[in-house]
Amino acid sequence: MNYKELTSKHERLNRLMKLHFSAYFEDSVLTVMQAVTLGYIMEKYEIGDIFPKDLELLLSIRGSSVVSLINNLEAAGYIRRETAGFDARYKRLIPTQKALDIKSEISKRIDKYNESLFVGISEADLAVYESVIERMAKNIQ
Repeated sequence: MNYKELTSKHERLNRLMKLHFSAYFEDSVLTVMQAVTLGYIMEKYEIGDIFPKDLELLLSIRGSSVVSLINNLEAAGYIRRETAGFDARYKRLIPTQKALDIKSEISKRIDKYNESLFVGISEADLAVYESVIERMAKNIQ
């Protein structure tokens, strides 16, 4: 097995996926990262509290990048921050009505993107793929 070639193919696929995903938000006021973040906040908010640290873990990005992302979403009126009752240092992320108004549109775009990736791939192949990426992730943690 040529690991270097396989890694190169993986990196190329990753770049292609990012470009492909961006196309689903070309005509949107949100960037892909903002849409994914906002979608996650709206989905998880219904279940429980969402904090900036949750976004760091989800997106695998640094705290400073999360702060910038949150600041932009807040400035655009999509989220607001609220102090957590148990500790004033923690700020809950709350979607605004403006965000809730576009929730279904964000979900549709993300769903269409996800569906487009797996056209023609069997469930068995997807199970193998999932297993491989989980093991790869475990190898680098």
